[in-house]
Amino acid sequence: MATTPAFSPEVFLARRAEVLRRMREMAPGRSVAVFPATPVATRNHDVEHPYRADSDLFWLTGFEEPEAVAVLSTEGKPLTLFVRPRDREREVWTGRRAGVDGATAAFGADQAFTIDELDKELPALLGSAGTLFYRLGAVDPAFDARIARTLQMLRMRSRAGAAAPPRLEDPGQIVHELRLRKSPEELRALRKAVELTRKAHLAAMAAGQPGSHEYELQALLEREFRGGGGRGWGYYPIVAAGANATVLHYNDNSDPIREGDLVLIDAGAEAASCSRACGTSLRRKCAATTRRQRRAPPWTRVASLDSPTSNRAARCGRSSRTATCGCCSSAPGPGGPPRLRGSAGRSRRTWPPSASRRWRGNACARRASSFLVDFAATFAEFPRRLLAGGGQAGGSLVRSTIALLIAASAPQQPTTVIQPKARALIADLGPPPALPPPEGPVLPLPMALTLARTNSPDLKVLAERVVQARNDVSRAWAQLKPTLTGTGSYTHNSVGPPVFIAVPSTTPGAPPFIETVEGSPNTVAGALGLQVPIFNGRVFPAIATAWQRVDVARLDEAQQRQELLLAVASTYYSGVQLLELAKVAFRTAENTRDHAIAAARPGETLDALHEGAVRILTEGMVRLGLLAGDVDQLIKDNAYRRYYMHRTSHWLGLDVHDAGDYRGRDGGPRRLEPGMVFTVEPGLYVAPDDDKAPPELRGVGIRIEDDILVTEGGHQNLTAEIPRTLDAVEAAARR
Repeated sequence: MATTPAFSPEVFLARRAEVLRRMREMAPGRSVAVFPATPVATRNHDVEHPYRADSDLFWLTGFEEPEAVAVLSTEGKPLTLFVRPRDREREVWTGRRAGVDGATAAFGADQAFTIDELDKELPALLGSAGTLFYRLGAVDPAFDARIARTLQMLRMRSRAGAAAPPRLEDPGQIVHELRLRKSPEELRALRKAVELTRKAHLAAMAAGQPGSHEYELQALLEREFRGGGGRGWGYYPIVAAGANATVLHYNDNSDPIREGDLVLIDAGAEAASCSRACGTSLRRKCAATTRRQRRAPPWTRVASLDSPTSNRAARCGRSSRTATCGCCSSAPGPGGPPRLRGSAGRSRRTWPPSASRRWRGNACARRASSFLVDFAATFAEFPRRLLAGGGQAGGSLVRSTIALLIAASAPQQPTTVIQPKARALIADLGPPPALPPPEGPVLPLPMALTLARTNSPDLKVLAERVVQARNDVSRAWAQLKPTLTGTGSYTHNSVGPPVFIAVPSTTPGAPPFIETVEGSPNTVAGALGLQVPIFNGRVFPAIATAWQRVDVARLDEAQQRQELLLAVASTYYSGVQLLELAKVAFRTAENTRDHAIAAARPGETLDALHEGAVRILTEGMVRLGLLAGDVDQLIKDNAYRRYYMHRTSHWLGLDVHDAGDYRGRDGGPRRLEPGMVFTVEPGLYVAPDDDKAPPELRGVGIRIEDDILVTEGGHQNLTAEIPRTLDAVEAAARR
């Protein structure tokens, strides 16, 4: 428990002086303000939750211990603190206490008492005051009752000259207004929290893989928060994969991350009091000593589980107080190292796990080769049997198969031509090569895919032929479309159906080809006579599902091959189309955020930012097929709230949803002022069971958040270094 204030005593003294000045303006005569500590919360039985002080009490005094009360008075002694007494026996169990002497010496109290003396001293502090500033129902119901009993006792003693304050005011009118405008010390703490948050998000993006779990990413986040010198999370992290991202305050963080999922992380660090362990110069200078100590016999080591940093200091023969602070790069004062407290950084990012890098067209092209190699492995019991019919025969089968997949799927042909083209190409394959009959049933698809990912020589040859087949088809398409030009990436340029997709060529110098897609993946699957299941906003492994639907025993080998080809073709098509829609949804949220941030400046309002965000999001919902109709009317009818149900911004500071009124004194929206910090967090959430949404988007949840500081000239994005664009997010996920 901190026994010295987070900032210099002068910072808190200046804050209290301003609060007292405003109290005098609001309530002439003597007035008193009372701020109790947050009560300790029991987790279960005799186990308590980690303690965090009430933000108002901390902002005024820097005091962070439980069972404390601060009383401000406009006359007499400005600050009275009630604190726990020093107790050597209890401090052995729960940590050091400042005590009465520490309250005056370290925290600047004009007078201090033990908390046991509160009922005795509080009547005298409140008596004869004209106004009591106290927030009923805000912190502790038990303390509310204590205040009520004290006031009642004063009223009952009126004949003896006692008087209860006749007027009750909310101190939040003053304190929360001041907390809205951040001081340099608060901004320093907030930037520290943001830096911890940045490192944590990057670590999670780089580590996320299909097959891992949400809780693994949460563990990474918390490791970075604490390992970087922070208090931990500023609010419980949200790590939501797939359809879990459509639950706004999802916190189970227990599900696996599947191929094709988008992962939404909403997490932010809280800057902590700098412990002595964070002195970077201490760590550097003691490194050699620590290594020697590890080699020493265990009985010669200095051992103390309670203070590992003191151990290092003991090893090198000097006090840790001579080290500089790694959090704030300043020397400690006589009361201990300088500390940062409490400001919560906040950031939300949505990204594909690093093994699902199919958002970009170039990534789709790279993915196609390995995808098709996997597919080819399903034609026989072992991959080598695909080539067993001789080099030319095996190569012909592979090349024809790849030609089918690319011609029928990658160029995104209209649904009306996929089926006949596919069947025509299959017919052109001719009789299958003379492969040895399988000794047992055809190898199950999961095992075949596992074999296809090995590094056998046969598969290397197969991969080369896959690439060659892609190049052959690209050249053929380039000859058919010699006048086309493009950027070489998948782009979604439609306002509504049909969708125009630019497909990159794998042949250097060859132009991309453009085709029109009409209908959804389900429509395409219907044309092929297949059912492509959509689950959690992604295509469920449809090859296996479609293959299992085929009565293999009733089909000869050629028919089996035909059915499997059609299943793969429809699945590949569906996957590309789905990921295109996910990109559009991400771009919609990204553009909304950027427009809202660009509008942030002194004099603007959060309401105006929200209204602009709603318009951009609603337009995106129409493009995505989530809504239909006139945008103005959809906004008027609140139709967008089906997929965007929260506000765009809130204040940020000591608390993640920080204090401060959202209305001005005139009752209208509050206008932004320099020093205010707020969030911008648009999103799109399509429930997995939303039967009115396109199947491809069901279960997709996207939210992007940044922390914005209002400056004299406009704004500063405090979280700009956390990957925030589609390209940057993908790059971080690929690391």
